[in-house]
Amino acid sequence: MAGTADSDSEQLSDEAAEMSEVRHTSPSVWMALTGNETIPLVVDALLDAPPGKEFNKTELAEYAGTTHQSIQNHIDNLVGFQIIEAVPDTQPTRYRLDTDSPVVKQLFKLTTNLDEVARTNEKLEAKREDTPSTPADLNPNYPGRKRANEFDV
Repeated sequence: MAGTADSDSEQLSDEAAEMSEVRHTSPSVWMALTGNETIPLVVDALLDAPPGKEFNKTELAEYAGTTHQSIQNHIDNLVGFQIIEAVPDTQPTRYRLDTDSPVVKQLFKLTTNLDEVARTNEKLEAKREDTPSTPADLNPNYPGRKRANEFDV
């Protein structure tokens, strides 16, 4: 039986390695969008930017906390995925969040939902920390709990 478990683990590892290779050689749009550090940094920064704020590549890099070279490498994907749009008649080209894009609208919805889940989790965690965890904490008259006058001081 031990041999079977080892071969199952080995096979899963081979399958996982195979899937990783497939995902990297033929990435989905999601992987292309999030599979590097630059694009999520830029998207996060743009979603927090004031509405209509325009950036050249250098300003966008600084605002997102990445390098100009990274922006240069990914600007076509950001435009192609309809996350940003080139502002017409600007030289050098300026870019802004494409708020008419269905992709950006979904990103705002996703961010809002994730923020809501995070707030709910924080409230639950705070409530859990305030909730007594033992019977002695729940009931001051719990038989196993010493009363203040029982301590030798």
